[in-house]
Amino acid sequence: MTEFHIRLQQAMDMRKINQTELCEKTGIPKSAMSQYISGAFKPKQKRTYLLAQALDVDEAWLMGYDVPMERIISNNTDLLLQGNYNPVSYTHLRAHETVLDLVC
Repeated sequence: MTEFHIRLQQAMDMRKINQTELCEKTGIPKSAMSQYISGAFKPKQKRTYLLAQALDVDEAWLMGYDVPMERIISNNTDLLLQGNYNPVSYTHLRAHETVLDLVC
């Protein structure tokens, strides 16, 4: 699996966007962005989503998974455009699935 910071730099190079522009597009502070680019830290889920959206790449690809780089638009595009996106972890989804299985 490729490291996050390597994929981030690849996407920035491909889109010809520098750190300052990416900070402006995402609202992520320059200090945090520097740490992501250097590999010192990885962003949490919401910032990963913001970065992927700004760079027009798939979040899983950006995180280093072996998936296509192209971003797939969800059926919930209206929610995404309105900023009503609240990421939910896989573990959270599985927990609800387990509770529903027990109840039903």
